[in-house]
Amino acid sequence: MENAKPDLVRFAIEKGYSWHLGRHPAPAEIDAWQREMEVSGLDRFDVVERISRSQEAHQKHPARRFDAYETGPFIQLVYLLTKNRLPDALEIERQRIRLAGTLTRQNLFDEMSMAAFAELEATVLQDTPPSYDPGRFRVMGTTRMVGTEDWTAAKEDLADRAEDAPPAVAIKARQDDGVDPAAIGGFAPLAKDQRVSVLVSLYKAGQFIESFLDSMIAQTIFEDHVDVIIVDAASPEGEASAIQARQAEHPNILYRRLSERVTVYEAWNTAIGMAHGSYLTNANLDDLRRPDSLEIQARILSALPFVDVVYQDFLYTLDYGLGFDHLSQIGIKSDLPLVTPENIMRENAPHNAPMWRRSLHDDLGLFDPAFHSAADNEFWARAALAGKCFYKSNSPHTAYFQNADGLSTRRGSRGPQEAREIWQRHGRAAVDEAVICNDAAFLELLGGRFDSPPSTAVSRAEMTHRALVGLAAARWPERS
Repeated sequence: MENAKPDLVRFAIEKGYSWHLGRHPAPAEIDAWQREMEVSGLDRFDVVERISRSQEAHQKHPARRFDAYETGPFIQLVYLLTKNRLPDALEIERQRIRLAGTLTRQNLFDEMSMAAFAELEATVLQDTPPSYDPGRFRVMGTTRMVGTEDWTAAKEDLADRAEDAPPAVAIKARQDDGVDPAAIGGFAPLAKDQRVSVLVSLYKAGQFIESFLDSMIAQTIFEDHVDVIIVDAASPEGEASAIQARQAEHPNILYRRLSERVTVYEAWNTAIGMAHGSYLTNANLDDLRRPDSLEIQARILSALPFVDVVYQDFLYTLDYGLGFDHLSQIGIKSDLPLVTPENIMRENAPHNAPMWRRSLHDDLGLFDPAFHSAADNEFWARAALAGKCFYKSNSPHTAYFQNADGLSTRRGSRGPQEAREIWQRHGRAAVDEAVICNDAAFLELLGGRFDSPPSTAVSRAEMTHRALVGLAAARWPERS
């Protein structure tokens, strides 16, 4: 028997029964497996695999008889069983090619079962939890990892360059608070009756509230086109006094204090009910917007009636309070993709401070309060799957504070689990039928026009390319 702690052995047996038999093992069954491990030299992974191949597993779960499925639905089933989520189109295609080669369906299931078991064991039962560095993060839309040491080096390099530069190019405060013409792209100014409602959830934000209100008031369209709606989720830090002092001069700052703590998304939903603007956006109290940020977004929505959501790349900061010009020159910036129904659940592209039409909530409902850190991602998934139009602005006019204590970044965040729940809920709708249909049906979709018959072991992108070559040859034979 392997040199493993008894609780790891028990964990393996219990997981094997839960996954493959749909029940908990009896104490006698656990004892029997432990004796088998001692006699036969099995390890924990062998036990899980044997349970998966047992007669009871096949009798109790006929849906797991793999030959009954076409390849695409089979891959979806394996991901559900082992990862507790549905695969995206790229994962389906990758596994389809492997299965068209030498990999068997049982091999794929065993491989993914063992990987899932190892991941669970590492996160649940190890004495030392996986390392976690709240100051290290992946820059969204890239594979780049940034840590506190990278941030410090970038700041020091910038300071050195500023000291050596002529005064005209040294770091200085922004002088022109007007709209950036390049960012606006020629879009017309807002009409008098067009308003933006900014949704704000407040809880323990005493250190941020003053600078946040300053940044909102500094927005170029604040006085004539903006309502800032702050929903106080029973914060104990007394931010109301600072807010009420600003309300005396700016009645378009709206404030409501709730009697109990609620989630961010429940606060946003409350703010939506208070909103009068036809355009909505959210604002985190510790993030930063350039003074023309709201105007850029609102002008785009006003000029392009087919657009439902406008978003943009954003700058990162690890130091709260740095000015926007400073962050721009440090230059740690996201590279968000154009939103599609499939990638919206893999990378929450709207992420930091998008703006959207109020009418989206009439069509799709509010943010789902069952999610604590990913309800915005789930809402954008609903929007993308409903065919709503997302528009990416090329100007990074917002900055995201990578807060180690933030709801979605701190240790123990529900973010990864909620991401899986979003895939469970919407994963099937996000994958086109052409991705999961069998090879014959896919070739029929392509019209059967090929310069040479494709192998099913090649990617469907390659099949499509060959079909287009065949179609072009038939249409313009003189050019082939």
